[in-house]
Amino acid sequence: MAGPFHCLARNVFVWHVLGSFWYLVTNACGILIHNEVTYRALGAFEPVLGEEHVTYKAILTSSKEYLQAGSFFPDWGYNCLGYHEESEDAHWAPFVRAAVDYVRETYPIPHDDPESKGLIAFIFGMLSHGVADVRWHNMHGLTSYVIEAMAQLDFANDYPAAHEAADTGAEAVLQHFSQLDYQRNITWKVPVRDLVHIYERLYSNPEYKTVGMKHRVPRENHLSYCMTVGFMGSRMDLQFGRYMFGHYGPKSPFLVQELNDYYKGGLQDMATSVVDCFPTLITAFQRGSSHVRDFCGTYYDDKHSRTGFRRSTPFIPKTHKNLPTWDGYDYDLETGILTLSTPPNDKLHHTPRNSQPAGMPVTSRRQLSSFTDSHQNVFVIDGLREPQCLVLDTSNRKLAHTDDEDTLTLSLPVPSAAVGHASTIGDFNADGRPELAISAPYDGQQGMVSKGGAVYILDTAMDTHTSDIRSRAQANLTGDQHRGRFGWSMATVDLNADGIDDLAVAAPFAHDNAGYIDIYFGRAGRGLPAQRDMRIRVPSTVAYTVEGLGAHLAALDIDGDGHKDLVIGCPYCSVQRNLQAGAVFIFLSSVRHDAQSQSVFRTPDYTLWSSSPKQYEHFGRALTLAESTRTLLISAPDYNTPDARRAGRIYAFALQSSRIPVLEWTMTGTEPFQQFGATLAFHEGQQLLAVASPTEETRRGLQRHWQAGAVRVYDWAQLGIPSGTRDRSPEDSLINQLSGQADAGHLGSSLTFFEDDSANLGLWVGEPMADEERGRVYRWSLAHDDVQCIRNEPLSARFGSHVQMVGSTELCVAAEYESSGARFSGAIHLVNTQELS
Repeated sequence: MAGPFHCLARNVFVWHVLGSFWYLVTNACGILIHNEVTYRALGAFEPVLGEEHVTYKAILTSSKEYLQAGSFFPDWGYNCLGYHEESEDAHWAPFVRAAVDYVRETYPIPHDDPESKGLIAFIFGMLSHGVADVRWHNMHGLTSYVIEAMAQLDFANDYPAAHEAADTGAEAVLQHFSQLDYQRNITWKVPVRDLVHIYERLYSNPEYKTVGMKHRVPRENHLSYCMTVGFMGSRMDLQFGRYMFGHYGPKSPFLVQELNDYYKGGLQDMATSVVDCFPTLITAFQRGSSHVRDFCGTYYDDKHSRTGFRRSTPFIPKTHKNLPTWDGYDYDLETGILTLSTPPNDKLHHTPRNSQPAGMPVTSRRQLSSFTDSHQNVFVIDGLREPQCLVLDTSNRKLAHTDDEDTLTLSLPVPSAAVGHASTIGDFNADGRPELAISAPYDGQQGMVSKGGAVYILDTAMDTHTSDIRSRAQANLTGDQHRGRFGWSMATVDLNADGIDDLAVAAPFAHDNAGYIDIYFGRAGRGLPAQRDMRIRVPSTVAYTVEGLGAHLAALDIDGDGHKDLVIGCPYCSVQRNLQAGAVFIFLSSVRHDAQSQSVFRTPDYTLWSSSPKQYEHFGRALTLAESTRTLLISAPDYNTPDARRAGRIYAFALQSSRIPVLEWTMTGTEPFQQFGATLAFHEGQQLLAVASPTEETRRGLQRHWQAGAVRVYDWAQLGIPSGTRDRSPEDSLINQLSGQADAGHLGSSLTFFEDDSANLGLWVGEPMADEERGRVYRWSLAHDDVQCIRNEPLSARFGSHVQMVGSTELCVAAEYESSGARFSGAIHLVNTQELS
């Protein structure tokens, strides 16, 4: 039996773990986030530049216990035994340089023993942490990165509040959309003695001085203690962190929506930045740190001193000279290596997740249907009809409760490829049968040789059991810029005005985030070429700075000549020095575009932005056209009103022949975090406008559902009539509404109208984050006000992130995070919906 001192020490240790863990996750990019970035970077790193890279890839793969421990290490001393400054030092390139030179002197090449390989992997993890932190916290002059964007969008420019929500909330959001199986029951190995020697080397360097700062080399037992605190904190975070999703999620739609994909400091961006640094670190190990001018750019490496952000002075406990023993702790006195593992009787496990769909949306409509008679300004709630959700059975290629093979699932064996992020249909070879273009904007984004995204062209006939989209594709197109995210958005246009569909593909984050759009001209009998026919790049001017060109594309007949023009949404463009105010660029179709192959066009026919540009308004996020009234609709879903942040606004521009479009009226959201207009769809035949607010809070009785989302349908025959009112009410000409009932379901993230063979008109509506991000799509019949549901089975797939009609009954549904091909590879599901009609 343990003595009283041992019990007391254990209790003090546990309470210190709790306190230190809370400090760590609220004052630094979280433990699990760093582990995730490092894990993705390891998977994405391809040794394409020679045998040396193959060797280091093998070292990292065989030493994951060191790599994951290293990805936490720079935070080891925050709030632990007074090693705050020493911990800060470990974040920066001078520490990495000292570590590299120490390895070269102590463990000469070749590195055959496990200890030297482990130390090398540990240093790779340290580098991953430091690079990710700089981007996450937008330091060293970086602008509009994660925390700054969160502060502007969700926290009224309160950076400290955004910082706390980002660092702690991101852990919960990550666990909500990922099970993190690789982090459960893992072991950390920490080369404690080597780290002490690295500190000695760093602090003995006369060039490394910080004015007014005293440095102390940590003791082995202190470093061991603090790393143990961090390890136990990570275990606690993994076990309980996801329960904080309901606390932090409502505070920040940005965090829930953009953690993975935000182009400045999201998980994908951080992981890719780390991969880009690996070759430099390999060079340093092989030839010495003096042969490396800078690690990962000057934003991370100023060579001699650290210039990081300062954290508050931590609590410094006065005891804890020795660690209490526990089953998962082992320190090898001979090698100086600390091994930390989850005790066998304390293995982390998943809490069972609810597999039953909950929170079905409710409809509300006018007293009389707009499809029959005139309507009154009275709404009735149809109530919860509990529509039966048909389950997508991908193993048998059918919907549950049906007998026919009516589904096809396509994916890629590429982690995080984002298959299905965008899709479009077009008859690119003029044979009378449309082709389906599916994008995978992260496909091939490994190593220094990168496709930077891909687009696959498919025949729409579903006649194969092949699950790999590469084998199914007739052709594939690839981006030529690293990190460009080629295929992030697409549109079917007729830019050369020859009557044959052309394909526009955006790579909005190529050329250091300036972006470009490639145009592939369709050809009768041949289809799309392998190489682009023209490229569009818009240069920055005094009035605007181009960033993220083509984040959203639309094919709209702006000039009424019968040919689809290219409308480019640039919500991240800065206008009149307002960051991310947003702009729209219009390129009209013309036979002149067919004259020069591979040409680059830079001058749009029209450029539009808000009449009074506001920071982070994101004008140009969604685009649609009412041809009957020649009205161009452009949304700015993050427009702020005096009373509501991110309420959202729609701008209606009147199109006039040979003249720049003129703003006619606006329609503005009324609720905080509503994002009114984030998605738009228009049906010309029935003159209906659908407007989605995917992060709107909905209410039913006393119940409130945060970020549940809503879709409103408007009678354009009335709304489109000039009224003299400059700012329309969201209630004006509203005839139907579908309101989500699932917290963080994001109903309306995707929309598309359908009209079946029986002339039944309705909307397909995606709710990709419902059912713990399994995702659902709804078939909402507007004439009958009936809702039917299809749901996906895999957790975290985000089924419904994009929807696209392919013919009258075939529906293409993207599950952007589905892991059927590889972890987060994404997938598309081609579903014959005839059974639902």
